[in-house]
This record gives sequence, structure tokens and C-alpha cells, in this order.
Amino acid sequence: MPSPVCGHAYLKAGDYTITATSSWDVLWQALGQQGRVGLSSSATYQMPIREFVTVVIG
Repeated sequence: MPSPVCGHAYLKAGDYTITATSSWDVLWQALGQQGRVGLSSSATYQMPIREFVTVVIG
């Protein structure tokens, strides 16, 4: 499997919009009561991707 396992490889330079989302399903109980709450959080970031050059010195 190519690296990164949790990520994305950008094959050309450009300005990209990246959105990350986390979701939770919370089960709770207290004082004889119980319930389920769905929670979600999201963030968006504008990320410029430019050319990266690797230099090996040996």
C-alpha cells in the first residue's frame, strides 16, 4: 500500500481546498437515564501545493 496510509498524494502544483471531518457517536447513561448523541466537527483549509525537490547528499 502506498504511503501515506491516511493521506493524499498531490500529483501537480496548485491551490487546493482541504476539509477534515471527525464524527462521534456518544452513548451515555446517568441517574437512570440514557441516550445517544451524534457529534461532528469539520474544518476547511486553503493549501497551496508547490513543487518539492528531493536532494540526496551522500
